[in-house]
Amino acid sequence: MNRNIFALAALAVLVFSLAGNPSYSRDEVWDPTDFSYIADWTDVPFGNIILVADVKGIEEIAYNQGFITGARTIQDAIDMSIPGDTIVVTSGFWAPFEINNGVRDIDLIGIDATLYTEDELATIVTISDTEGIGLYYFNMYHEAPDTCAAGCVYISSSNDITIQGCDISGSGFYGIQLYDSYKIDVLDNWIYNCSDHALSSYGNSYYRPLIRVMDNYFWDNGVLIPDWSDDAFNEDEIRELNYFEAPFD
Repeated sequence: MNRNIFALAALAVLVFSLAGNPSYSRDEVWDPTDFSYIADWTDVPFGNIILVADVKGIEEIAYNQGFITGARTIQDAIDMSIPGDTIVVTSGFWAPFEINNGVRDIDLIGIDATLYTEDELATIVTISDTEGIGLYYFNMYHEAPDTCAAGCVYISSSNDITIQGCDISGSGFYGIQLYDSYKIDVLDNWIYNCSDHALSSYGNSYYRPLIRVMDNYFWDNGVLIPDWSDDAFNEDEIRELNYFEAPFD
């Protein structure tokens, strides 16, 4: 689907203004079952959204607020999705997940959502045998980057995949790895502290013109692309179209 979906700053301004106003308290303005703020973060109509929140009874709560339904885990939301759905994941720490088994043409948007694992052998996001997947604005990291033997995002036998606006870090092996996949967009991400390498691919050499890596920040990775990776990536072009320092002082 690859829709460009941009979070708005209006909600943050509102929250900070209320926090600084002594006439309001957190208890007065915060309701953990009120998800109306989602409208400020995405232009997707509620009727196309599956809401993920770790709230008891979220299915009914979400439906009553105009969403398709709700789910308490990302994997449950993926498994119930149909082409055209958008999954919005609310703030919190969330387990790794897989997109496969015929699931296609969905977007996932994180709102202060962190994908996290302590399992040294677990890949955080696995996308395989599918098409039309967008992954936007997630934080993802491993707890033990120096000892883990897995990566953050693994894409296999898939096409039309977008990874955009994500914070990808702390992998002991790779940040993003491709296998036999094409029409891949890696855009506007932070990819860092991946102790072996940031990007890799195999089985992809003939797809090289169909893989875009642009406007990302890379820093503190073992290497950008390992020697054993095939030539699906144009390293000179990547170095020209991306940044190689932390985006802050």
